[in-house]
Amino acid sequence: MNPTPLEYELMVARLNANRKRQVAPSEVITRGEGEDRESRVRKQITDWCAVQHFPWVPMGARTDKPSTLPLGAQDLTIFGPFPMCVLVDTKSRTGKPSPEQRVWATRLLALGWTVHFIKTMPEFLKLVDKP
Repeated sequence: MNPTPLEYELMVARLNANRKRQVAPSEVITRGEGEDRESRVRKQITDWCAVQHFPWVPMGARTDKPSTLPLGAQDLTIFGPFPMCVLVDTKSRTGKPSPEQRVWATRLLALGWTVHFIKTMPEFLKLVDKP
């Protein structure tokens, strides 16, 4: 069943009101202190993944909707060429892991996985050993 014109207009207005605020594409940050917003670092990492010769696959919760991931789970799980899999939690310049994130990272460490708390793109590139 199709919506009436009025229902359609109301639906479009609701969608526009809920639309995620657009953030301009950011440049790669080379300074060591980190970004003001963790979303910029996350965007830089996902952009980098997309332009690799064989694109790496970042997987994470959407940032424009409430997450259904467990509390404390890392922002991104990045699949590179086998056996490369990187667990990344992006942080702003002043950001620190929450107690829930520390518990999650500790649980994964017990299984042999390391969650990397990343504040800058150079930190990520050093992690994946790509200059």
